[in-house]
Amino acid sequence: MLFETVGFLWGDGSTENVRSIRFTNSESSSLNHCINFFESIGIKRGIWKAQVIWTGSSEPSEEIKENCKQFWSNSLKLPIENIKSVSWNKGKKNRLEFGSVRIFIDNAVLFEIFVNGILKWIKDTIKDEKEIDDKILISLARGILSSEGCMTFHKNVIRSVNISFDPHSNEESLFRKIFHRLGISTLPRHKNNNEFSIEGWDNFLKIFLMEGFKLSQTNRIKFSNGFLSHKSTI
Repeated sequence: MLFETVGFLWGDGSTENVRSIRFTNSESSSLNHCINFFESIGIKRGIWKAQVIWTGSSEPSEEIKENCKQFWSNSLKLPIENIKSVSWNKGKKNRLEFGSVRIFIDNAVLFEIFVNGILKWIKDTIKDEKEIDDKILISLARGILSSEGCMTFHKNVIRSVNISFDPHSNEESLFRKIFHRLGISTLPRHKNNNEFSIEGWDNFLKIFLMEGFKLSQTNRIKFSNGFLSHKSTI
């Protein structure tokens, strides 16, 4: 759980110019995984606070804001007063009825341990191509897939797994190294896009066997169904 959470923090966490532990996502199962891990090391659930980010063409009404707060309070098992705000991200469509959410703990000590300690060690170790246990790499990949991974399908069959990355950092290189060391090949960067793809049944089989989307209930189901419908699986 430690390295799954660190992988998720790497992908969806805020690690620059902050002194807190933060995760932002729209999948409650992934966020609950992170909260559960910290709870297992003594960080009580009630310490977490949350901010909802709601996207739509017009500002959300008070009713929508209250519905968002109630949804995330129930989904994350947090007191309603811990949902501190609902902010508006102006966009053409509202694809997520209750928006996405940022959960956070303002604690400089935790930040130092997890961001400047464990995550920095991981990045340096992978960058320098030093030995690292495959179990750690698999756990990191699970976190990265659940935070930065998305999929494309053709007639409900998995076609590609796409990994997003920060173009202003060395994330692309480090993410690729993780997958390559697990025997998973990657394709060139998408044109005018900050992501690269993983394709091919052999690669999908490896992701399936390592439970690549373990942290995200929605994506786990989508990937499993798409893989099991593949002609090479059948």
